[in-house]
Amino acid sequence: MSEFLRGRMRYLTMLHYLVDEKALKSFLPMGLELDAYNKKHFIGIYGFYFDRGRVRGLPVPFLRDAFHLQVRVYVKRKVGRTVRRGYLVIDHQVSSRAMGVFLQKFSPLKLKVLAIAHRINPFGEDWTPGGRVEYFWFVKSRREHLAFLTTGRPKPMKKNAPDWFFTQRDFAYYLLPDGRGFEMPVEWSLLETIEVAESSFHAVKKGLFGKKIADLLRSEPAFQSVALEAQLSFKDGETLALQKKTTKKTSKKAAKKVVKKTKPRKATTKAKRTPKKTKPNG
Repeated sequence: MSEFLRGRMRYLTMLHYLVDEKALKSFLPMGLELDAYNKKHFIGIYGFYFDRGRVRGLPVPFLRDAFHLQVRVYVKRKVGRTVRRGYLVIDHQVSSRAMGVFLQKFSPLKLKVLAIAHRINPFGEDWTPGGRVEYFWFVKSRREHLAFLTTGRPKPMKKNAPDWFFTQRDFAYYLLPDGRGFEMPVEWSLLETIEVAESSFHAVKKGLFGKKIADLLRSEPAFQSVALEAQLSFKDGETLALQKKTTKKTSKKAAKKVVKKTKPRKATTKAKRTPKKTKPNG
């Protein structure tokens, strides 16, 4: 399987919210199951800067860098006797219009274009305590943001820690507009995370991600973290025969359309006409 896209993910910010399992199932296509961490389910908000992008190994000037915002749910998929663990992207915003158009034309992914700005201090290879990472954007002239204040230096991520569960996944899944799923193998380098002193996420309820997602982000985040850098590699993906689950109401309506209930016609018999008796003349 050949490599489709590779690059470097920098200043990765992650907020994770504890969410009821039933609320997340509505996002899943058929064939995918929710993956739990300590029997709990989470939805994640990601902000990051993607640079040094290469398509098929070649640098493309207008695809080399962009800012991204993603909403992810953690899933698994059974293939024979193996279990593939990945993340399902239920919303993806990108700052580069060229990248959005390119992915729409040469892949089944449909990314939304959003003017995302940043305030990163310090912006460079060395990270000092007290650093700040902020991504902000405007929705109908209202300013929204995702911001983090760090306290320490990057440290290697511990195996089986929450950040390990969230990031070390081998597949990325996208839900296509027609209800099918798209699966892409992905390779990550090990992340070094930075301790977070304070985080802030502000978005209007019906703004960037819509009401359905915003309703899941009302509580305080359960986990917050920042990673300085990671190398990413996406392999060629494949479209899966994954269709959205149908509810009982919709399935009943579909059944009525397919099978029309018709009342059996009653057998009717024509009454035989009997000739009228006529009195003889005379």
